[in-house]
Amino acid sequence: MQSKFNYESVCNAAKRAAALASVGSLAIFALGGCASLGMAPKAEVAEKPAEVAPAPAPVEPALPDVELTADLLYDLLVAEVAEQRGVTDEGLKATVRAARASSDPRLVARSTRQAIRQKDFDTALESAKEWIELRPDSTLPQEALAIVHLARGELDEAETVLTTLVTESKDLSQTYRRVADLMVRQQKREGFLPILERLTTMNPDNPDAWYSLAFFADRDDADALASEAIEKSLTLKPDWEDAALAKAGYLVQDDKMDDYMSFTEDFLSRNPAANKYRLHYARTLVDQGKSEKALEQFKIAADADPENADATYAIGILSIQTENYKQADTYLRRVLEIRPDNDQARLYLGQVSAELENFEMAEQWYTSVSSDAYSFEAQRLLGLMKAKQTNVDDAITHLKSLAPNNDEDRVQLYLTQEQLLREAKELPRAREVLDEALSVFPENGDLLYARALVTAQLEDVDTHERDLRKLIANEPENAHAYNALGYTLADQTDRVEEALKLVTKALELRPEDPFIIDSMGWVQYRLGNLESARDYLQKALAARPDAEIAAHLGEVLWKLGEREEAKKIWKEAMKTSPDNDVLKKTVEKHID
Repeated sequence: MQSKFNYESVCNAAKRAAALASVGSLAIFALGGCASLGMAPKAEVAEKPAEVAPAPAPVEPALPDVELTADLLYDLLVAEVAEQRGVTDEGLKATVRAARASSDPRLVARSTRQAIRQKDFDTALESAKEWIELRPDSTLPQEALAIVHLARGELDEAETVLTTLVTESKDLSQTYRRVADLMVRQQKREGFLPILERLTTMNPDNPDAWYSLAFFADRDDADALASEAIEKSLTLKPDWEDAALAKAGYLVQDDKMDDYMSFTEDFLSRNPAANKYRLHYARTLVDQGKSEKALEQFKIAADADPENADATYAIGILSIQTENYKQADTYLRRVLEIRPDNDQARLYLGQVSAELENFEMAEQWYTSVSSDAYSFEAQRLLGLMKAKQTNVDDAITHLKSLAPNNDEDRVQLYLTQEQLLREAKELPRAREVLDEALSVFPENGDLLYARALVTAQLEDVDTHERDLRKLIANEPENAHAYNALGYTLADQTDRVEEALKLVTKALELRPEDPFIIDSMGWVQYRLGNLESARDYLQKALAARPDAEIAAHLGEVLWKLGEREEAKKIWKEAMKTSPDNDVLKKTVEKHID
């Protein structure tokens, strides 16, 4: 189960000139913990935002004066060499011998930690007790002893030690965080939650106690308890941003968006400087498709913290989405002032300059990208731009000169060449590129789908169907493959009943996709169900104003005798897509 307290909202950069890129991630819980004991893999621990300091380890008292005898030196060397060679058992034995011979708390601590890492809990128990004797005022050996008891399933003994830690704590907030952290690091946690509940009720007025309980309860899939604990934490400390983020994560994860919006508006009205929460809110708005509102929130965050590269970057990317390219250019340049090594920003600045038809500047941005992660993509986009500036052949020559880093890049190179040729209406050449590509990558779904689109336009139904049947066999949940084949069978053959089954399947997989809805409308038209066809096509056009959908709807309306309405729809579509072949052919067929 995904932890609600690690809720992340991320806008991901797509490789093929996508308009949205990563704007960072937000880890909800920030617990300082027992990293100094080295008990668990990093993956077991909640990520900590950089601005939240971990719980400080207790200051150790003065160390004893230990004579470095020959035996002690030998054991230390054996321990070191054994560790380096991976002979962990021998290394532990040597460390334990050195610790017992010297009574040096440093070596005893080392032997305890090493035994815990190696899951030799008998040795760890003995070493932890010795460590406590040597350092009775330190909490570190007490924590180690608690870990050993928890790992051995000795819950009563563990609770006794943890209760002592809480009772004698000089900083309850940090103690609760450390206790919850060390407990959550254990692989087997059965029976831990009631212990932490009892520890929490020892200090019911401490918000960190409830926050730490929520942290552990969430990891233990005790959602109701986690939510209740967060509410208590916020009641005690209403303006605490970390707790507010935890609550927000729950509300979003549980799809309680009305409650989330109400809570968010109230929290931000009381805490306008809560930038971390505001960024969470902005990312949530992005997830909901509310780009304009998200942009407002990111701008507030960026104005409050001009050095916040994530907020500034998000504004740039969202500005691309909303086609405000001048604003995108301003903010992406600002990102580079904050983070000069951000080549992804340079990549998008190239795209922005190309959209503004400042091709010289676009080329400068693309050629300034030097990192391996983005250099190939920059050169690919430069090839696309060259096609707009000069001609397709020059662009393809440039693309063929590139050195792909991997098979994914090679596929993208083929697809880019195909795209340029298809847009130039050189379909036979586009087909040749895809034939060559599929001889190298015969199972690649993107290439199979691309050739199917080209062969449909070339009216090569046999190849079209063979490619899409293969794609469906490899990817049985690929709605676009069902849709493309169904549409072609309805449009170019008499196999309309078969087309209906295919498009129905596509619609089951993606019920809100306007292009699949359009295909269903066209299938209904070919079946003679004109009223049903009109309903589907009107819904598709309302969801996505598209020239081909408009052409289909006009065709149906014309057949229904609603010719003035059909002309109106075609005329509107021609304003934005005068070169669309399907639309032009449809209009020419009906209007002299």
